[in-house]
Amino acid sequence: DGENEDEDHSGSDSDESGEEDDEDDDEVQEEEATQPKEPAPTAPKKKEVDVCEKVKGLLEGKDGETTINGCNKKEDKDWTCKDADVETTNTGACMPPRRQSLCLHDLTVESDTNDKDKLKDAFIRCVAKEIHFLWHKYKKHKIQDDKLKTGTIPEDFKRQMFYTFGDYRDLCVGTDISKLNTHTQAVKTNIDRIFPPTEPTNDTIRKEFWEKNAESIWQGMLCALSYNSNDKKMDPNVQKALTGPTSKYQYNIVTFSGNNSPTLEKFAQTPQFLRWFIEWSDEFCRTRGVKIKDLEEGCKRYECNISDEDTKKKCEKECKVYEQFIKQWKPQYEQQSKKFTKDKEKTEYNGDPDVKNSTHAYEYLSKKLKPICQSGTTTDKCDYTCMENASKQPQTSACSQEQQQQGNTSPTPNHFPEAFDCPPKEIGDKCNCPKLPEPKYCVDKTAYDIRKDAETKVKNMDKSMKGKGNDFNSECNKVQKNDAANGENSCNFDKKYKKSLDNINETCKGKGVDRLKIGQKWNSKYIRSIGKYLYIPPRRQHMCINNLNEIGRYFDINNLLKTIQQAAKNEGDDIIKKLSTQYPRNKDVICKAMKYSFADLGDIIRGTDIYTHITDIEIKLKPVFETIYKNWKSSNSNNNKDKYTNVQTFRSAWWDTNRKEIWKAMTCNAPYDAKIYITKEGGYISPLTSTKNHCGHNDDPPDYDYIPQPLRWISEWGESYCLAQRDFLETMKICENCKKKNDNTDCEQTKYGACRDCKKKCEEYRQFVENWKTQFETQDKAYKEIYRNATSNGGKGEEIDENTKNFVKELEKNCKTDQKTSVDSADKYLENGGVCRRFKFVKTNTHIKNYAFHHTPPSYEEHCQCAKNFDPLDECPVDNNECKKYIKYVCPKKKFNNELEAWTHRVIRRNPKNYEDVIVPARTRQLCLQNVTRNLIRIKNEKEFKEQLLISAASEAKLLSEQYHTERDKAFQAIKYSFADIGNIIKGDDIIGNVISVQLHKLINGNKKINTSTLWWEANKEKIWNVMMCHYNGSDKKKDRCPSHGDIDEEDQFLRWMTEWATYFCNEKKKEVQEEINRCREQFTQNKYSSVDEIKKGSCYKVLHKYNHWLHNRNNEWKNLEKKYEADYKENSSSTSMPQNAQKYIDEKCNDCKCNFDEIIEKYDKSGNGISIIHSFIKEHHPEKRCDQETSVNEDIKAPEKDPSSDPPSIGPQPPSLPEYDSTNDILKTTIPVGIALALGSIAFLFMK
Repeated sequence: DGENEDEDHSGSDSDESGEEDDEDDDEVQEEEATQPKEPAPTAPKKKEVDVCEKVKGLLEGKDGETTINGCNKKEDKDWTCKDADVETTNTGACMPPRRQSLCLHDLTVESDTNDKDKLKDAFIRCVAKEIHFLWHKYKKHKIQDDKLKTGTIPEDFKRQMFYTFGDYRDLCVGTDISKLNTHTQAVKTNIDRIFPPTEPTNDTIRKEFWEKNAESIWQGMLCALSYNSNDKKMDPNVQKALTGPTSKYQYNIVTFSGNNSPTLEKFAQTPQFLRWFIEWSDEFCRTRGVKIKDLEEGCKRYECNISDEDTKKKCEKECKVYEQFIKQWKPQYEQQSKKFTKDKEKTEYNGDPDVKNSTHAYEYLSKKLKPICQSGTTTDKCDYTCMENASKQPQTSACSQEQQQQGNTSPTPNHFPEAFDCPPKEIGDKCNCPKLPEPKYCVDKTAYDIRKDAETKVKNMDKSMKGKGNDFNSECNKVQKNDAANGENSCNFDKKYKKSLDNINETCKGKGVDRLKIGQKWNSKYIRSIGKYLYIPPRRQHMCINNLNEIGRYFDINNLLKTIQQAAKNEGDDIIKKLSTQYPRNKDVICKAMKYSFADLGDIIRGTDIYTHITDIEIKLKPVFETIYKNWKSSNSNNNKDKYTNVQTFRSAWWDTNRKEIWKAMTCNAPYDAKIYITKEGGYISPLTSTKNHCGHNDDPPDYDYIPQPLRWISEWGESYCLAQRDFLETMKICENCKKKNDNTDCEQTKYGACRDCKKKCEEYRQFVENWKTQFETQDKAYKEIYRNATSNGGKGEEIDENTKNFVKELEKNCKTDQKTSVDSADKYLENGGVCRRFKFVKTNTHIKNYAFHHTPPSYEEHCQCAKNFDPLDECPVDNNECKKYIKYVCPKKKFNNELEAWTHRVIRRNPKNYEDVIVPARTRQLCLQNVTRNLIRIKNEKEFKEQLLISAASEAKLLSEQYHTERDKAFQAIKYSFADIGNIIKGDDIIGNVISVQLHKLINGNKKINTSTLWWEANKEKIWNVMMCHYNGSDKKKDRCPSHGDIDEEDQFLRWMTEWATYFCNEKKKEVQEEINRCREQFTQNKYSSVDEIKKGSCYKVLHKYNHWLHNRNNEWKNLEKKYEADYKENSSSTSMPQNAQKYIDEKCNDCKCNFDEIIEKYDKSGNGISIIHSFIKEHHPEKRCDQETSVNEDIKAPEKDPSSDPPSIGPQPPSLPEYDSTNDILKTTIPVGIALALGSIAFLFMK
């Protein structure tokens, strides 16, 4: 059965091993069950225990890990689609992991289920434990505890609650489709005992029982969700939010997901197979969304047949993971889809019209998942649309040949949704790259052929040309990696290589410090032999070969070799030192530099070096070779003395003979993990390369010294561009946080400053590419001149040396595939070279993705576009320079002093009769919008309107910040209120009746996307908020984020003003009144009043009279606000979850509006009247005094009579003079809400005190 594994833990053996964990009430029930039953007709009815109290007793002290009365924590499981797990009439169904381990213990215990009340309690206990363990598991995977604390259940977990609730209903009403096992059989037996299956109305009675108790069972689930397993106790705030009268999760109104989805009651009645199928698709689409994101991330940098091997491997790995995911889920869909098609005509499915209206299973699932996307709780790119479209792939196609063989063989491929396409459309062809024809490695081939030919020629010579050089045994292998520097230190140069590098002599310290730095600037130089400018490698300009200046002292082969070897070693060591420091992780760059320096050294020795800036070496080297050549000829046999007709050919042959020893010297200290890539013999047709450690120290040198120097430099330039471009892309990673947030053009910034920095990087990249493109054009001109001269096709062939002519001739032969192809331009040469093949440099093919000089890198094209369009006001805090644009005082400084006396309804122009009970804050009346309202007619377009509004909003925030310059929290709240008021004005639902919205609508008329003022506000409100935050400096404003406005603009304007009024009243006036009272008490003590009459004679009387007037008006204002609230509630109560009265709304909305002076009220209640209170205070200060209890002038000051029928006075009439005024009569009427009433009354009593 589906419950096998976990229900074995929560079923049969729990009666014994789990007995110690049983709750006390279970033991009592078992004990009662063994006692003789006696009729008790007169026994009082047992008081119903609150559901949450039951759950609290069940869960308190539990941590989500330990077993609770036979039910265990949840483990990760897979869906099971075995026929053995479901009853025979429902084969093809797949059981959820959640259902496999459903908590059933209490329902399996006979004594817990022997009457309807106990059965109900057993269900409540089971669902409570089930939700407790489900939520604990959910929190481990998704940290959304904070969301629940605000009274919001995560949507995907709420759906789990729906699925679970439906499964318990099936067990109750007998529609569970799982195959009976020990535990489900026990549940069935116990329920059958109460509702015998033989009864003709059994089905009806069971459903009636469930319907009667469903709300309490759902309540048990919500109560369990209110339990905090970390604190091991109930959270009363969460419980109130989830189960209170205003909760949106009440049984009769909660919906599956969104307003257009079924209620809990309706959803639970859906046949179990369909519910499980919906749950399966829910989990599949959600999981697929995660897998797609992983796949996109893994393949983000990969471009087919272009990217490097590491990037390719990373993508291939994610492709295999995705393939395995599809292989697991696809057969499950196919099995359930077949059952759906077979069963859809059954009468039990008639209650769901979507079944009949769906030809294929995925169409049905799409209808059920669609509300999830519309609920506003998912990502912009909703994962739950994955069942929306039919597959267009033949179902034999897949991510691999293996998958193809196992794929669906259905003749109609669109029976499957495209969610099972493999590779998925989101990744393109990256998982299944089409293989391109391998380019010919004809440059390498040509160099290889020439080198082999040269070796053959010198091989037959005697040893007279081969020098005896240094072996450098004691000076090699000095660079050793510190094996301890692994893990986080593996890229740390100081900990990995520095110690061993200190052992290498620095013969060129301070020279050419940045010559090997990737991205270093190349300088152009006019090359006389070519007649064109050519870019010279920085590496070549500062080669470490100073010791060759002493070469003029040696005129024998051995010393010549030793001197050149030393120069090679010095250059090699300099390369190692510089590159190991700059690139400790990538040792291959060492070998790349060495192969080019080795080849340049070859040109110096041969006398073919075209970099004529250094002439001293050639001046000294030429006579040395002339002497050696002369000696060689005289000592050589007659057969060989004419083999080299001049010193130039002799120099070249000498190099051919000794090059291997020179290469060994150069690579003497190459680190072990520095690899060189060698093209194997025959590898010119396909990339058959091998790698050699130590830069191939003991192997043949690379063949680059047989490529003519100018062509080699062009290759090196191409390789340098590849490396520089790759490094530049590394600096653009910030752009990954500036991207499209959905399939539309809308962009989002997921990290503060990302789009701003990305925009800068994209502009830098454009300039970077332009610089290198200019260099390429110069290189291309030089190459074409060399090619023409070498082939004598319109060039001056006599200016090109024989080696270059020979190379170009062989190059043409090796690269030509037909009569039309040639290598007559630099882009073709680079394409056929084996250096950097991920780019195409050809000008005529700039539209291809791997064109070298795209102004925007293809992998960041979307990001750069977002950054380009990014508004600096779309991030907060806004950059200071941007904020300065909106610092313009367009309004006078604020004059209101937070007095509620300044609030009025007289400014309302929008149907005043409907809003006569509304009072407008002084802050709103002084809202800084003059520059918009005064210039409204002159504003010609939406852009100008937005600019003026932004200036107004910024000015409003600045003025408010100055108004509350010492109270940042009040400044912030005032800015929020003004932001929301601006929103009402823009949207056109402002109570006052501002006409700005009308003009805005005219300006945006014709805009297809934003064609209403409400849409305009939604599109621009974050900009307005962000520019207002320019002038807020509270501690909650951080370097990378601003405090949120909390969507205060979506609140009803009247309710927001009422909350603002209550906040002022409770916080501001309470404080001010207490300060006045303290002054009165001071006078009271100093003047030593001995009777009530004496109060009239002091200055304290004026204070009391002032606040008598103030309290009178506040009381009337509150009653009018309450009246307006009640009218709105009656009009909207059916469509909203508004609390029933204004006081409850204030209590829920404003935590700072608690203004009860409990001790004063208590004292007042005990004393009975105001005179007694004053007398008691006089006694308190002057115990020797005895007050006259018959003070005639104050006989009216007495306790309020609780007269519910008393009508509240209207605003306008002045209060009576103090002696006749009953200071409590208008304040503590029972019609006034408790919180506000107590506050008003308390303030009056404090005056008396």
